[in-house]
Amino acid sequence: MPRLKKIVRSLFILSCVLTVSFGIFITTAFPPSLIRSEVTKNIRETTGGELKAGEYRLLYFPSLQIEIKKAEWFFPQDNATSLKADNVRIGLNLWELLRKNIRISRFQVENASLETPRLYPVLQKICAGCFVPTLRLQGLGMDFKFRQGRRVLDFQIKSAKQEGRRYLQGRGSLRAKNPLDSLWHLKDRHLQSTFEIKDLPLEFLQQTISGRQGFRLKSGNLTGRAAFIKRLGQDLLSLQMDLKFQEMAYEVRHRETFVPVPPLSFEISADATWDFSSEEFSLKPMRILSPLGELHFAGGFRAAQRQFKEMRVTGTGIALEALPLIWPEMKKAIPINVGFSGKSNFQGVLEGPLEGSLTWHGHWDMGSMNLNYSRYFSKPKDMPMSLNMEFLFEKGEKLSGSFSIRMAEIVMKGTLTDVNLGISKGDVNLLTNKFALKGREPLFPFLEKYALDGQTKFLAHWHGRLFDPESSQVVITLILENGSFLREDGTGPRNMSFYLDYSPMALEIRKGGVELGESKVLLKARVRRLPDKPAIKAQIQSPHFIPETFFEEFDLLLFGRLNENQRGYYQKVKQALGSLFPDRKALEDLKMEVNYKDGKWLIDSMDFDAYDGKARFKGEMDFTAPEPLYKVGGEIDRWSLARLLEGGKWQDLITGNLFLKGSLEGFGFDPEGWEERVKAEGRFSITQGELASIDLLGALADIPKFSYLKNLESKDSKTPFDDIQASFKWAEEDGVKDEEQINKKFITRNLVLLSDDLYVEGEGDVLREGILNYRFNVYLPPMRMEETLASLIVQIKREGEKRLGPIPFLLSGPLSQPELKPDPALLPQILEEIEKKKIQKIFRNFLPEETFLDRRSSS
Repeated sequence: MPRLKKIVRSLFILSCVLTVSFGIFITTAFPPSLIRSEVTKNIRETTGGELKAGEYRLLYFPSLQIEIKKAEWFFPQDNATSLKADNVRIGLNLWELLRKNIRISRFQVENASLETPRLYPVLQKICAGCFVPTLRLQGLGMDFKFRQGRRVLDFQIKSAKQEGRRYLQGRGSLRAKNPLDSLWHLKDRHLQSTFEIKDLPLEFLQQTISGRQGFRLKSGNLTGRAAFIKRLGQDLLSLQMDLKFQEMAYEVRHRETFVPVPPLSFEISADATWDFSSEEFSLKPMRILSPLGELHFAGGFRAAQRQFKEMRVTGTGIALEALPLIWPEMKKAIPINVGFSGKSNFQGVLEGPLEGSLTWHGHWDMGSMNLNYSRYFSKPKDMPMSLNMEFLFEKGEKLSGSFSIRMAEIVMKGTLTDVNLGISKGDVNLLTNKFALKGREPLFPFLEKYALDGQTKFLAHWHGRLFDPESSQVVITLILENGSFLREDGTGPRNMSFYLDYSPMALEIRKGGVELGESKVLLKARVRRLPDKPAIKAQIQSPHFIPETFFEEFDLLLFGRLNENQRGYYQKVKQALGSLFPDRKALEDLKMEVNYKDGKWLIDSMDFDAYDGKARFKGEMDFTAPEPLYKVGGEIDRWSLARLLEGGKWQDLITGNLFLKGSLEGFGFDPEGWEERVKAEGRFSITQGELASIDLLGALADIPKFSYLKNLESKDSKTPFDDIQASFKWAEEDGVKDEEQINKKFITRNLVLLSDDLYVEGEGDVLREGILNYRFNVYLPPMRMEETLASLIVQIKREGEKRLGPIPFLLSGPLSQPELKPDPALLPQILEEIEKKKIQKIFRNFLPEETFLDRRSSS
């Protein structure tokens, strides 16, 4: 026992001597100034960094160390990376010291901050030309320890504790001839490391990124793990990573302000490699799970050429409606009337250089999506739809290529040419196959009340900004064949066909035709100077046109889409045609040529058959005035009055064939007060008819002198005639003006009636209520006056065609039952002259030549 104590005491004394001797040796061999310079030199040689140090202190326990306060490293070779620390301990190799060499064996860094203006060179090569922010990490603790003759560097990195836990921890080993030389360059090194992040507040991560950013992190947590492996002698650096962003809220830059985005969650997992020899980055694969859906990336990227190598991109359960939620700027790129919902899947391949010709070949399955454009188009979720794409991106600036959309039996093919991605400007061509409309009602909401039929085809060319139709040039061709749009009751347009061509120069409709009501209408039209000052030239034909039923169905198609003024004009035109052709009466062989320019409609011609005759009109309407102005002229050739008046209040009052030539002008379409606004004039002739409410022979027979005519009196009290002719006008009577009431009337002059039994001439007027007021003279032909002047017949025949008269009459009262009587003031005179046989006064030539209308060939 005493011997053991003696040995221990001796060893203790020896250790103290050795320690003191070593201290004396160190302080003598390595004064502080030498240690400082040698350590600085060693650090420069070992790490390539420049050390700026504050206070140096030599520590002997628990091992030989140099402690440096307020240390700072600057690494110019590694993109100006800098490391600042409150406290650094540098372990020295004891055996090297005994050989009078200073060699570092360990670095321990406390409360350090790492800053690198650019990230790792691999990322620089991949992201060349794009913004890479400065990275700052603070509160780090790092421990670097050399072993195996300084060829292996073991390291640990951890963040400072916050709220009792560490958010970041990492460990690994680096093997190389000089592991600390140029830390970022790993080509000739062996690396194996893992890093773990747990519930890292994203606002803390925001503090690590500086520079101009498109977004700012506001809240949320990050949890994940990353592992790096690079084996010595191999050129591949592998990365395995799993990250989860929970309830991440951020702000996105919009011009000079930031727009908040509601909290979202993301998951990212990746298995990637970097080949130092070929400088190729490979994903196998990378998975991103977000509110947008699940994305997979697999393929390569050659950094030196900045070229994708068969980069496959797959999307599963993609919800496009979440895109504006993730990136609000997308709201501006989506037209306001476009909507979509539901999920879709896509896959595609990127190939080629970013700065050269980058291609994209893809397929997008949108069968489970709902797509709509305003009320004009809507694809239901249960309808198959797919999009195939072959695009070429030129230097990231221009887009060209082709695509095809298949939706059930509908196929649309298109091409893009030189689309400038910066301003979304270029050329787009579209072409569909000819497809059936039957069963496609859900695609067109504005036709939801109709059953569709027929076939259609669509072609289009778009030049200009893709989302700005007003500043672009668009050419469209739409073809419809045998189309029908029928309501539940079976009404609606049928057998509709047309070729519609639209361009900035004009809109043209060729081979247009439709059956509406019981009418068939053919249309050919051209519209120029669109859209501000349209000029229209149209030809309209109809072999059989019934205005009443046509407008009944036309109302349902168009009326609700007209503004108030348009509805008013439309109603007045419909009423005018309805009054002229009531009770399903038809126009046959209708032909019209119309022009519109600067607010004025010109009817160059309007020809049709009606009421067993023909008609021809032309005119104009001016809508530039406060009240529309109109002027119409035309001819009616042999219209049957029996058919014209059929079903009306004047039915059967007059029959015959109507010939008319005249004009009408006025302003405004309001039925109230139309009498004041309208003027009309012309001539008419009615042939081969009879007056049902007027019995001229009966009125003559009531005069005793002509009582013999009772044998000729019509049994039905009518007056048959061969012709009635007169000039007419709708106007105020000359010299008559009453401010209190409307004085316009239908005035006839030079009225002439011809028949086998008598001849009539006269004048008068008809009020708008149908009240007659006429004065006329009756003449008898020789065959009807034999009993009155039998002794003079031979003399009359010798002198030529003479007529007995005038026998004066007055006609007044309603047209349906007027009062006809001899003029009591003038009748005695003619009777007296007959009694005295004054031939020169009671006989005269009748109906001078100028009183007749020109005979028409049809008569």
